[in-house]
Amino acid sequence: MSVNYGAVAGGTVVAGATTFTNGTSLTETLTNGTTNAIDVVYVFNVTTPGTTPSCPLSTTNTTVTVRVQPASSFTATNNAPLFCSGGQTNIVLSTPVAGAQVRLALVNYGAASGSLSSGALYTNGQQINEVLVNNTNAPVTVAYTFEAVVSGCTPSAQQV
Repeated sequence: MSVNYGAVAGGTVVAGATTFTNGTSLTETLTNGTTNAIDVVYVFNVTTPGTTPSCPLSTTNTTVTVRVQPASSFTATNNAPLFCSGGQTNIVLSTPVAGAQVRLALVNYGAASGSLSSGALYTNGQQINEVLVNNTNAPVTVAYTFEAVVSGCTPSAQQV
């Protein structure tokens, strides 16, 4: 058996030394600390254990490729933290991770009115310019909660 982890951490297979018996599962917790997906390539071959030398039973290797997505991360920059009723937000969403999107997990308008809904997806560099209206006599704080998602993986920690 051989394996190529590339820049992925957490691999437990030792090429040429790790063996598996019939029905055994290969379970590893792999971490990709880069900003791009990385393919981990396992090459399995069948041998006859207990013989000297171990003889291949199959002249063909079986290759299994596992794509490890990067951990999602993002930043939300609020370029207009204070403005008058009828003014517009200016929030820039950025993620260095290839293929990641930033999702609006929750928006709490309080006494203000706006038009965004939870679940909206944004790409790297996209800007949120939403008109907010406050019909009260007091300042209102609108809180946007975001999270990053990559290819169906568990979302990142949320940021408000």
